[in-house]
Amino acid sequence: MNYDEIKNYLSILVDMEKNMYIQECMLRELSNKYARLGIKRDFRLPEQHQASADYMEEIGTVGIVIGVIVAIIVTIFNFGSMWNGSWGIFAIFGAPVVGVFWGLCAGGVFGLILGLIIATEKKKQYQKKLDDEYRFEIKEYQRQTKDDEKRVNNEILRKKFISQQLELLKEQYVNTKRNLEVLYDYNIIHDDYKYDIVAICSFYQYFDKKRTLSLGFDSKTGDKGAYNIYEEEKRLGIIISKLDDVLNKLDMVIENQRTIADTLNQANNTINYLNGNIQKMCNQINSVNASIENQTAIEAYNNERIQKELDYINTMNIIYKWH
Repeated sequence: MNYDEIKNYLSILVDMEKNMYIQECMLRELSNKYARLGIKRDFRLPEQHQASADYMEEIGTVGIVIGVIVAIIVTIFNFGSMWNGSWGIFAIFGAPVVGVFWGLCAGGVFGLILGLIIATEKKKQYQKKLDDEYRFEIKEYQRQTKDDEKRVNNEILRKKFISQQLELLKEQYVNTKRNLEVLYDYNIIHDDYKYDIVAICSFYQYFDKKRTLSLGFDSKTGDKGAYNIYEEEKRLGIIISKLDDVLNKLDMVIENQRTIADTLNQANNTINYLNGNIQKMCNQINSVNASIENQTAIEAYNNERIQKELDYINTMNIIYKWH
């Protein structure tokens, strides 16, 4: 093969590898999107709580208050009569004793009665508050479950649409992979570099800039060849050879890897466009309009790839006469 034929062949491989990358990324992203849709949320069913009352505390509190009041009143009321009566000065001790006695009696009786009444009333009021809260929580629960059911139903429609797009893309992926295998089966590229987008883009750039005119070493001209240039630059750390590392440093890729950087940026732009179109189409789907009439970006992409890949195969079969 001459220089122009190899360069043309490498440009075909660059485009094919780029679209394999696009399709693999899209399949992964659409599969993840599909898996996230139509999943019901788990809402906690509200519980009906029952109010309780601390009867002993209320009885004790009311009994003490009433007992103290009665004791004071009885003490004051009896002090004068006891002082002027037979008690005399001992009324100072007698009146409080009588007051305490009656205070204990009144506190015990009225504390028990009123304490039970007050505690029961507080329990009713607290139960009413709990019932109001429960009714509110039930309404909120019903609203949330209804809204979630609506969301799930809508997402199921979107999920069906995404599933259709996934199947279309999977079909194209199988075709692209098969066509790429056909192109590599010409054995123009050494096995070590097949299906390596970084290496293929590097080879194309070497040819495009005419740093070399052959893939391997040319003993007639002394041309190093693309393989040797690539291995030398990789060994010296002049280039980044791993795809993941290139992806992480797209904005910092040095000039002698401009082809791989431009190729991946183009691929990412296509991925963003396809994803954006899928999202736009999904947003148009609802229970009223459950179908998409217009051609999707993936369908248009597939049609473009079918024609282009057919042209590539014909180019290799007709121009180069290889079978």
